[in-house]
Amino acid sequence: PKVLFMMLQIRPDGVAHFAPVRVVHIVPESLVHYAPVEVVHYTPVCSFWLLHAIWGNGESILKLIRSLAFVLICIAVYDTLKNGDPLDLSQYWNNLVRAPAIFLGVLTPTNFSIGVLSVITGTKFVSFALLTTLLVKRFSRR
Repeated sequence: PKVLFMMLQIRPDGVAHFAPVRVVHIVPESLVHYAPVEVVHYTPVCSFWLLHAIWGNGESILKLIRSLAFVLICIAVYDTLKNGDPLDLSQYWNNLVRAPAIFLGVLTPTNFSIGVLSVITGTKFVSFALLTTLLVKRFSRR
């Protein structure tokens, strides 16, 4: 493995020196420069857990539906906080009913910024890609 960066270490005798850090796992370049060694070594495990929670690593459509429900709830909460009265519970329900239309791009609220709409669109594309992968994996087993 090649040396990715140097890290300051303090020996038990109190002498500080720079030691090369060797990383075996492939990690994103931005994470390598700023993360401590422990985070770099556990990155593949954390990404596995994250992907397992989002879509079950291609095995569970229910986990993908749960993740999409979470995204719709986030859209409804954002819309209520940005446009409505956060203390009125009926606003949350009305915005939750509108959230699928916003997610699919049928409705474009004027109170949403371009950045938020871009994140929603990116999430939509990634979720459709994950759904396609799930379906291909499910039907290829037959």
